[in-house]
Amino acid sequence: MDKFEEARITITGIDRQIAILFEKRMDAVKIIADFKNKHGLQIFDQQREHSLLAKNMEYINNKDYVPYYQQFQQNMMEISKSFQEKLMEEKQ
Repeated sequence: MDKFEEARITITGIDRQIAILFEKRMDAVKIIADFKNKHGLQIFDQQREHSLLAKNMEYINNKDYVPYYQQFQQNMMEISKSFQEKLMEEKQ
C-alpha cells in the first residue's frame, strides 16, 4: 500500500473518531442549553468564546495548522450555538 492510500485510511479512521467526539460534544451542548434556558442566560458569550479559542490554539503543535484549527473551532462553536437556539426554541 502506498502513502496516499495509507493517508486515506488514516483520515477515514480519524473521521470516525471525530464523529464519536462530535456526538459527545453535542450531548454536552444539550446540557448547556438547558442550563442557559433555565437561568435566562444568553447563548453567545463573547468573552468565553475568545478565552476558549485562545486556550484551544495552544493544543496545536504545528503552528502552520493554527489558523485552520481556529476556523474549525469557530465552526464548531457556530454549530453549537445554532443547536442551542433550536433546543431553546423548542422549550418555549
